[in-house]
This record gives sequence, structure tokens and C-alpha cells, in this order.
Amino acid sequence: MSLRRSLPSSQIALERLVANAAWVGYVQRSAAGRQHFDFVLDLSPTSQRLCPMSLTSYAKDGILTVCFTDARILDEVKLEQVGNDLLEMLNKTSEERVILDFRAVQFMSSSMLGKLVQVHKKCKEFKVHLKLCSISSDIREVFKITKLDKLFEIEADEAAARKAFMKRGWFG
Repeated sequence: MSLRRSLPSSQIALERLVANAAWVGYVQRSAAGRQHFDFVLDLSPTSQRLCPMSLTSYAKDGILTVCFTDARILDEVKLEQVGNDLLEMLNKTSEERVILDFRAVQFMSSSMLGKLVQVHKKCKEFKVHLKLCSISSDIREVFKITKLDKLFEIEADEAAARKAFMKRGWFG
């Protein structure tokens, strides 16, 4: 359940405060058959957004590999964070080849497709070669329906993407 739906409309100020806090966790208690949740939030100015980092990355053999760590990329806040994190990684990397690894992702919002198109444009701007890999069959079908499989180079897994990057000339 989202915080917006669970808070009464009179608590908009509290909602704004919570939106800028870092989610630390919650404690679930039962009292007389009713469930009660105590939310634990970090309201310090140095705290991160509501969702933790959804990406990991490493560079090897001149290729930056970015792995999505969440199985579900659906929440708008998370989508915005992932998009910003991807663009920030592209701004900071010196690698000219990038792999986006979706092996952990099972569900993805259609808004994420727009973020990926933005990333593709940024890669073209920076003259960075981009490949996607390990996309589940359901998500791959969405890429086909939207014809984004023509825009992106999609490989079966990270090893295949690395191998495709290593090919030189017409005959590999």
C-alpha cells in the first residue's frame, strides 16, 4: 500500500516529509487481533530517497556492466532513481562499452522503457556502445511489441554480450 493512500488528506505535510526520508524499516506488532506498523524513517538531510540503490556495476576488460538488483521495477520513485543512477554512471565512466544486465528483473513498468530510451540517447551522445542482456521472456515480448528490440542490441546473457563486444571485423 502506498503512503499516499494510507495517510489522511489532512497529513499532506507529513507525507512530504516522509517522501524525502530514507526508508529504514518497519516493525509489525499485533495487539488484540489488529496489526500495527511502526515506520522507521531517517529524516536527516544526508539520507537517501525512499528506495535503496537498485543497481550494481563493475568494469572489466573495458566494459562497464550494470546489473539491476530489484526483481520489480514498478514504483515511480524507484524508476526515477534508476534512471538518474544510470545517467550518472554513464557520465562518470570512461568505458566505451556498457552492458545493462536484467537477470534479476521479473517485472518492469512501461515507464522504464522510456528511461532506457533516454539512456540509449545518452550513450549515442557519448559514443558509448550499449547492449542489454538477460531479459526475461515476458519483458522481451514487450520489447518486441514496442519494436524496441530493433533499437537495442539484446543478448541472451552477459557472456554473450561480452563476446559480441569482442568481435572484430566481419568474421569475428
